[in-house]
Amino acid sequence: MSSLAIASLVMGCVAAAAGMVFMARPEAVRVGLKAFPRHRASGIALTAVVIGWSAWLLYEAPLGRFEGLKRFIVFLAPVAVYMVARFADELLAARSLGALLLLLPAPVLAAVRTSYSIWRWPVGIAAYCMVVAGIWLVLSPYRFRMSAGACAGNDARCRMCGAVLTLLGAFFIALAAVTSQKL
Repeated sequence: MSSLAIASLVMGCVAAAAGMVFMARPEAVRVGLKAFPRHRASGIALTAVVIGWSAWLLYEAPLGRFEGLKRFIVFLAPVAVYMVARFADELLAARSLGALLLLLPAPVLAAVRTSYSIWRWPVGIAAYCMVVAGIWLVLSPYRFRMSAGACAGNDARCRMCGAVLTLLGAFFIALAAVTSQKL
């Protein structure tokens, strides 16, 4: 299975699973989406993931004359998590989700870059859509609740968004099957 097929399969499974939850439990999804931006534990957990991933990327990157500073990354990452959780806790979960959406497309785009299949375009476009959504959430996290209300304002809209997510997930899963057979 190629890296493009794996990226497409993972994206499809996540989208389909989220869509099924939206369709099966719309009331719980609405309550969860409304509470998410100010949920402290989710914000701290996502912040730890984002800062840990960023620290790992920085540790693996060639830094030239700053190579000697890499040893401090291990100590500064937990301090950064604490400082962000303590002093930037307003809408932390929404901001951290945005930061995660900025980091997630990196491996997806690496898979797209190494593939020459025509089917790399939908995966690449989806990755760039994640980047735009991440930028939007980091810059204006208060809009998370507005967009969540538009998508999951009532049970019917929540189920409709779930159906769209499930179909999108099925598309990416089918795309993974097609690209794994062609390559």
